[in-house]
Amino acid sequence: MASQAQVNPKRQQELQLQYSNYKNTLQQLAQKIGDIEQEAEEHKLVIETLDPLPKDRKCFRMVNGVLVERTVEDVLPSLKTNSDGLKQVLEELLKQYKSKQTDLDNWKVGKLVSGGPRFGSPDGYYQAGSTPPGDTLAPWFNLGEGHNAQENHDDILDIDLAKRLTSNVTHPTQVSSEAQMSVRSNLSDRVPYAMPFLAGSSLTSPVRLLNSKVDATILDDRLARIYHAIITGCASRFVDYDCNLYATTSHYRLQSWSEGSSQRHTPATLDNSTNTPFTNTPASVAQLNAISFPDSEMPSNDVSCTFTVIGAVRFLDHFAGLYGNRLSATARRQSDAALKSVLRTFSLQWLPSESTSAADSILQDSIHGIPTSEASKNAFYDSWFQAREIISQAQSVRSFRVVYAILLFCGITIPAKAPVESARKFLDSGLQSLCSLNELIRQHCHTLGAHSIYSGLLEASLNAVHWGGYIRDLGASLTTNRPCRLPIPGHSKVLFSTGSVLSTFDWTNDHCFPPGLDDSIASICQKAVAEAFYICRQIIEVKNQLHCDASLFCMEDVASTVAAVSKFNHQFRPFINYCINNLERLSLPSRTASVSLVLFWDLSILILAEALALDKESDSVDDTIITSMRIYQAEAVSSVTKTVECVLSLAPDSAFNIENGLDAEVPLIAYHITPSLTATVYQKSIETLMNFQQSPLYTGEIVDEDWQGQVDIVLKGLSSLGVTVGGSEAAERVLQSLMPRYGDILSECWTSDFST
Repeated sequence: MASQAQVNPKRQQELQLQYSNYKNTLQQLAQKIGDIEQEAEEHKLVIETLDPLPKDRKCFRMVNGVLVERTVEDVLPSLKTNSDGLKQVLEELLKQYKSKQTDLDNWKVGKLVSGGPRFGSPDGYYQAGSTPPGDTLAPWFNLGEGHNAQENHDDILDIDLAKRLTSNVTHPTQVSSEAQMSVRSNLSDRVPYAMPFLAGSSLTSPVRLLNSKVDATILDDRLARIYHAIITGCASRFVDYDCNLYATTSHYRLQSWSEGSSQRHTPATLDNSTNTPFTNTPASVAQLNAISFPDSEMPSNDVSCTFTVIGAVRFLDHFAGLYGNRLSATARRQSDAALKSVLRTFSLQWLPSESTSAADSILQDSIHGIPTSEASKNAFYDSWFQAREIISQAQSVRSFRVVYAILLFCGITIPAKAPVESARKFLDSGLQSLCSLNELIRQHCHTLGAHSIYSGLLEASLNAVHWGGYIRDLGASLTTNRPCRLPIPGHSKVLFSTGSVLSTFDWTNDHCFPPGLDDSIASICQKAVAEAFYICRQIIEVKNQLHCDASLFCMEDVASTVAAVSKFNHQFRPFINYCINNLERLSLPSRTASVSLVLFWDLSILILAEALALDKESDSVDDTIITSMRIYQAEAVSSVTKTVECVLSLAPDSAFNIENGLDAEVPLIAYHITPSLTATVYQKSIETLMNFQQSPLYTGEIVDEDWQGQVDIVLKGLSSLGVTVGGSEAAERVLQSLMPRYGDILSECWTSDFST
């Protein structure tokens, strides 16, 4: 019997490829089966609802993108025809699936000997021939009378059945929307509730606000694209449902860079134009495609939806008068002005700091002979000070637009000409408004009841904004001695199930990168970020206690926090190292997710270690804790250095940058929503390296050349931020802090690659 180690590597690769082909084909078939089975169930529910109604009852129908009025008599025959056709399609696809499954089983018998190579099942895949975990194929083969796999799905889509029957399995099926009606699902448990045509059925439906984006009426086209690229990427990494410890059973997804990829088990998007440039999709014409409802065990208002951050903000403000937050005309104007001003300032951060033709086009009215780099900075300065003034006047207005403007503004790089505290004073007032609005909306959702679609949408939108406020609160307190204002979220989420890729894959084997693994990495990073945020709150509490001379009373908290850090490192450090070592193999979303995770986590460790080091002279901190933290501290610095080295070795994604209004040379390390926080990571790393060199405890542990190399690499990372206006300001502020203390040492370590 051959062992796995004895299998010829080339032969093993061939087997892996063959297996992957079978697996991908089965997955694509399963996705089709699930999609069509879901639509068949939807048609059945609508037909059962419309049949008893008078034939002249009015309903709405989407025809060529236009909502038109029809009668039940007009609509019912086509629905029944489609329903019959869907059943035929399902039968055909099930035959194909069973045939392919048989082919795979026969292949396994013929090709895989006992003890031979085994292939795991990354997250998002099921192992062919076994019972799939969770919401996978199991319900799709139970098409009898009692089948109800998508009991709570509300939206009905008419389809072109001929294309269904003739299409192959290479790509997931694309659904063309021709009819759109809504009914309450769960017919067996109906409660008296007035629902003539439900959420999203009219062109003026507030639901359409959820997918609204920044258009040319608010920002210049290029600034709008920059805003979308930065916010979309960061929000999906940090604020999505899987990261959100405030999240309730109202599921949601935030639109991401990879929104175009179709995944069967992610919530349906509210916008059917995700592949279209967002500047062509203003709020007034955003199309509602589908509102999906998860499995029947979830509450009835658990609407799974995809929306934008600014869409959630607009949606929440839209109902202000209904949940008891009446806004005067003046307050509404102030809210709009604050948000518009901050959006512009936020986006200006990512203009190139050096002269480029692209930058010229956006600053042409400001140049007048001034170099573009100066014009970019001047535009940013002017916009920042103007935004600060507008927010100062609007901060008393209790609206989500003002809250969002404050949260964004407090993450914008503070110009060198402004005092550091000039932006932070707004944060507390913004968080206070968020807390009071949170109470109003929770009560309003309770009033709407468990069977309300809008209750679920409001709750999901609020959860996203609330978590964004928590992150901003956390970030502000991490780097200062400020206490957090928002309450600690209850951490009851099961982030990783038994048998997940995180626990089953060998992350220490950098050379193994099976097909499909990249699809799991961004998801793992999201859940790891949630855990990191939870521990970071503990770090902040301990840091502030140590700073306040309360160390004698917080030793239990210190020990608990260090234990949590140790547990996180044990669980995620191999995964983090694997991602960084394989950075060139990862997709852009996985790269940015990995880099964001490692930099935030390493910064948290460095700040905790710094706080404990400052307190060690009081003898209140146990020596074993100090020793453990020194190890984690050295590991964090090494991790930051390796990450910067790997990122800078990659060519910038010029196509992505240009498409999204950025300079072609912007590195992915500069995509972070808070440039100053990224610069702080480098500052803390350099300060730690300086302390390593000066401490006798580390003599001989780091070779001088290696130490100099680490300093040089981290300095290169700091310097790379200078490609954008905001990054340049953040890097300059850090250098102004470091140079008076370590200028000669840093100069000694700095290298260049001139060839003459």
